[in-house]
Amino acid sequence: MIEITISLYRRDLKFFFTLFSIALFVIAPLAFAGTLSCSITTAAACTGGTNAVILRMAASTNTHVELPSQSTASYGNNVVCCSGVTGLGNSCSGTFAVVGHLAAVTNSHYEENTFSNFSNNACISVPGGSVTIGYQTSNCSGFDTTLFSVPATSNTHIGGPSDYTNRVCGSANNPSITFTVSTNSFTSITAGNIVFATTTLDVNTTNATGWNVTLSGDNKATGTNNLQSGANSIPDQLQWINNAATTSPGNAVRIASFTDSNTAASTQNVLAFRVMTASGTADMRISSWWGSQDNYVDNVNTLWAGISSSSPSRKIVVSGAGSYQSSDHLGTVLYYLSVPVAQAQGSYSAPLTYSGTAN
Repeated sequence: MIEITISLYRRDLKFFFTLFSIALFVIAPLAFAGTLSCSITTAAACTGGTNAVILRMAASTNTHVELPSQSTASYGNNVVCCSGVTGLGNSCSGTFAVVGHLAAVTNSHYEENTFSNFSNNACISVPGGSVTIGYQTSNCSGFDTTLFSVPATSNTHIGGPSDYTNRVCGSANNPSITFTVSTNSFTSITAGNIVFATTTLDVNTTNATGWNVTLSGDNKATGTNNLQSGANSIPDQLQWINNAATTSPGNAVRIASFTDSNTAASTQNVLAFRVMTASGTADMRISSWWGSQDNYVDNVNTLWAGISSSSPSRKIVVSGAGSYQSSDHLGTVLYYLSVPVAQAQGSYSAPLTYSGTAN
């Protein structure tokens, strides 16, 4: 959470605003990596939680196998069961790794994924993050776990994790997101003028399905405003409502169309915000929501909105599937503030909450 606080006082019959204090730094880790663990157990025991059947075995060692989609009764007594990572599965799509190939879907020999003699893939998958399969002799050092072992690398039976020298190794983890928020202060202003401040958003993620950022005002509710001082408050622009599609506009407007969120009166004396479209990385810029230009005066291509309440908090940035990178995703939120000469004196504060979430 950050808090915008301004002090309002009278000098020579004019009002002045001075930023009083602001929380400068917030870090929120939003998802946590799990540790993959695998063992040989029964199909009945490999259900619920994070359990996933990767292969089904005709016996506990030196045996034929079948894909997890099969249901041969005797193969249910020994299965390669993995767990420990949220959303773990055996899909061969999305974020996945091929454990190996089978000659047939059931009653089959196995080969490592480095060969291409067999066409039926056995896979391990996660909803995001990463998953890796490798092959080593004697141990699976450097990996999370040993799935099973094999007497040969191709056209072979399989056995338990320690039955043979050739080990099939695996690691997997969930996506992780680190979200950092830092804010620059409002400058001192006189009533009737406009001042601006900024918040920098920094997202670092391993999530392949994308992420989003929401913003809400802790003070905001029906009939109340974000910037408050006792019983007094400074009007908000109409609360932001995003479109579900980033290609379609929300309700952000140009400065000339500002409206008091409580009275519906036309006024430019409000608190408003926008996500800047000329700074930061490309996935932080949504021109259909916030306009295509960053102007500090009224412009049809510069769009603003009011900070919404937390019921519900609204998405201000959405980055879709595949939009992740090793470097940080950066963006800038710009705040607009103007008040009338008649605004009551006082120290006005507006606690704001930013949240970053994996899609």
